[in-house]
Order: sequence, then C-alpha cells, then structure tokens
Amino acid sequence: MLSKKTLVITLTWLLLVTYLVTCSCGPPATETVVHPQGCRCCLFDFSKPLITCVKACCMPNCC
Repeated sequence: MLSKKTLVITLTWLLLVTYLVTCSCGPPATETVVHPQGCRCCLFDFSKPLITCVKACCMPNCC
C-alpha cells in the first residue's frame, strides 16, 4: 500500500501536469489584433482636439 507522503507527491505531480497541459493547450484567441503596419484609416473623426481613426482597413478595397 502507498504511504500518505507518496500519495500526496503523486497527486501533486498529477495536478501540476494537468495544469501545464491545460494552460499550454488553451482556447485560441478570438480577438483580432490589427497592427498599424500596412493598414490605413478609411474614416477619421475630426470632432475631438486630436484626429482619431474610426475605421482601419488592412485588406485591399475594404473601405
């Protein structure tokens, strides 16, 4: 029969491995990140003191 110390160590390692596998195989990111390199603004907001981009396009003919 396993001793209590061996059982605790085994369960700790099992939990650690489960945690690492779960974190490394997480769900894919659903949020799309738009990088400004290669993108252009199609619609500008001039109502504020600073001009801001309202719609950014990264594909051809998207505006």
